[in-house]
Amino acid sequence: MASLLATDFVVRAPTPEDIPAVLELLAACDMADAGEAQHHEPADVHRWWRKEETELTFTHDGRLVGYTSLYDSDQQHVKFHSSVFVHPDLRQGGLDAALVERVEQRTREIMQQASPEAQVTLMQDFASGDQQRRALLESRGYAQARAFWRMRIDMAAPPPAPDVPQGITIRTYQTGPDDRAVYEAVEEAFQDHWEYHMTPYDEWMERVQKPDFDPALWFLAVEGNQVAGVTLCTNEPDKGWINKVAVRRPWRKRGVAMALLRWAFGAFWERGVRRVELGVDAQSLTNAQMLYQRAGMRPAAEWSIYRKVLREGTTSEDMT
Repeated sequence: MASLLATDFVVRAPTPEDIPAVLELLAACDMADAGEAQHHEPADVHRWWRKEETELTFTHDGRLVGYTSLYDSDQQHVKFHSSVFVHPDLRQGGLDAALVERVEQRTREIMQQASPEAQVTLMQDFASGDQQRRALLESRGYAQARAFWRMRIDMAAPPPAPDVPQGITIRTYQTGPDDRAVYEAVEEAFQDHWEYHMTPYDEWMERVQKPDFDPALWFLAVEGNQVAGVTLCTNEPDKGWINKVAVRRPWRKRGVAMALLRWAFGAFWERGVRRVELGVDAQSLTNAQMLYQRAGMRPAAEWSIYRKVLREGTTSEDMT
């Protein structure tokens, strides 16, 4: 596999000038795997590259055909997450397998910095319908760890008015005064999510500087001076996208999440947006997927996360 990369392709680190080609490649993969392309801004790619180790694969005539990323998710060199994208036109020639192997080899190099008794795992995500990738990973010792859905609602009529719980007020985000409170509410709520890792405040706040940030689409459920929950949305070219629905534990099971969700649906409806989507853990510990189904959303696409143990050892759970 290494010889294939050496003879038929050029593999190198990305540069800012590569971003348009990267977006085109990701869109082509989305179309092949899920039937529609997800919207990404150049700023998203810049942010990924700061966190992840990324390589691009080109044909000798300069066509971008492969993209790999590797993320040391806990910065302890024991839990790694990778993504491998190969242009649909080249998935039958061995490039897919060569890039998966290259990422795995790089992970084994980095894991030498880990504590010698620690277990080391590598995860990879891919569209669940990609049976070729599934078979490849299973042949290399990976097994499914999780599935995630992209859920959708296509609104043919105005959504039901939100039933806001007594004592709760829903309002829009105020840039500056709400920054820290919203960050802390999201981080607290997402501690219950699978494979949670804290996001540093400065990194998290970068999203309010993105070109598509619209504070009128960030909604806060407030009780007194406390942020009970939030729904953070963006208006993409062809749909509304809900980035986060987060409710802190003391306010759960009171209808706060449903009220926030329907508030967001109503805001999109008023803007003339009829399709709204979000991503969710299909085995969410908080049963978020059930909430979205009750709100009228349905699964539109699924992604799998496969995991391989690269080295047996002690896990963080063993030490708690």
